[in-house]
Amino acid sequence: MPPDDAECPPEPYLAPSLAPLERTVVALALRDPLWSVPRPRRWFRPGPPRAERLQLANPRLESLRRFVILRRHGQDSGDGATTLLNCGFSPGQIREAGRLADLHSGA
Repeated sequence: MPPDDAECPPEPYLAPSLAPLERTVVALALRDPLWSVPRPRRWFRPGPPRAERLQLANPRLESLRRFVILRRHGQDSGDGATTLLNCGFSPGQIREAGRLADLHSGA
């Protein structure tokens, strides 16, 4: 029986490492600027170009992209790892994405 939400399955998929598509998302996120992560904006503040245009259509992959960008820039990702777990990423996949982001944190 298919899950209710195909984008974020309820049970974590226990893959030991990132799939090729997920590695591609990480590679793209390593080049994305910090402003590409949507954040709540105040109405009176002019903001950078609209971050919504750079979001991925797949919420699962977008959560991975957001996690990598925030980690690479040393920003608090809040509950980013928890969100990734809820979207079906295994702890090993999250560690791998974190390591890749940390390797490029100074870039």
